[in-house]
Amino acid sequence: MKIPDLRSPEGLEFLNYHLLNNSFIGGYEPSDIDTKVFKLLNQQSVKDYECLGRWYENIKSFGDEQKNFPKCSIVVEVENDSGNSKKEGKAKKKEKTAPAASAAPGKKVAVLNPPPEFI
Repeated sequence: MKIPDLRSPEGLEFLNYHLLNNSFIGGYEPSDIDTKVFKLLNQQSVKDYECLGRWYENIKSFGDEQKNFPKCSIVVEVENDSGNSKKEGKAKKKEKTAPAASAAPGKKVAVLNPPPEFI
């Protein structure tokens, strides 16, 4: 997931919309990503966004427990103020894709590397 610059209204709106259906940024449990995004925001910037404000107060209520949040299981990129991206969370391996003879035109099929032993 890529989060736009949180210093812009677009970034705040994006995160507010994401938190409409998610309790936390990485899903339904707090993670290190929540702590990192929390540190990028302030209470004044989130006051106009209902879901973002709820999330902010929730993360704030954890206090020092934020240090013990587990690593996020998804890859989250947060753009900083200079427009650069900072990757957070556990990196996932990209699977190579190659068209297969049985695949429909325009569809990609994942190639298992290494192939399973039973094939």
